[in-house]
This record gives sequence, C-alpha cells and structure tokens, in this order.
Amino acid sequence: MSIAELMRALRDKLLEAHERLTLEYSEPLEEFSGSIEELGGINFLYITAGWCAPCISFMDTVRRVARKYLGKARFYKVDIDKSMDLVDYLRVDYIPAFVAVVDGEVVDRVYGVVSYNKLEGVIERVLRSR
Repeated sequence: MSIAELMRALRDKLLEAHERLTLEYSEPLEEFSGSIEELGGINFLYITAGWCAPCISFMDTVRRVARKYLGKARFYKVDIDKSMDLVDYLRVDYIPAFVAVVDGEVVDRVYGVVSYNKLEGVIERVLRSR
C-alpha cells in the first residue's frame, strides 16, 4: 500500500470518527417557546428548568433517546422560566415532563424521571400511531 493510499484511508477513518462524535455529542434538543399549534408532524417537548435537579439528572436520558429518533420526530427543550404561557397551556403540573405533540395536538405525556426504556416506549407508541 502506498503512502497516498494510507493517507486516504487515515483521512476516511478520521472523517468517520468526526461524524460519529459530532452526532454523539451534539445537542439534539432545539429550544422552543412558541405555540404548539405551529408544530406539524411528530414532536416531543421536554419541559424543564435550569434549577430543577431531577430535570438535570434526566437530561442525559432525554438526549440519548432524542439522538436515536432524530429524523423520525423533532425534539424540543422548553424552559418553564422562559415559556410559562406554553407550560400553562399544556397544563404541566410538575417537571420534568415529556409531552408528545402530533400536528399541534397533545397525544401523550410523561411526568418525572423515568427509565430510558419507558421513554423510548412512549416515543415508539406515538410513532406507531402515526
């Protein structure tokens, strides 16, 4: 194998690793503070607050499941301190909350810190119903 071929192979491996790491460590949740009526398709809203310890501990689980289902649904982070009107509209009583919205309508919700499998089950159920 020539030096040029080795360099191309190394470049390809580095690009592949870069893409994998970028996907793995990028933020899969978009900030959202609008109205749910403007959300077409399948969407999941993670209702949270920066001062909420359970919300912070649950964030990694939400990010992992969001990365897995990116492209099949959109995932948003809603900060209650910035979007109190939206939180009131959604009738979120406590946080963390994970709300499924399909074509502007709330179809499911989960309160509290739950397992990855339970959260994934909610997403799968919503995706299958579509």
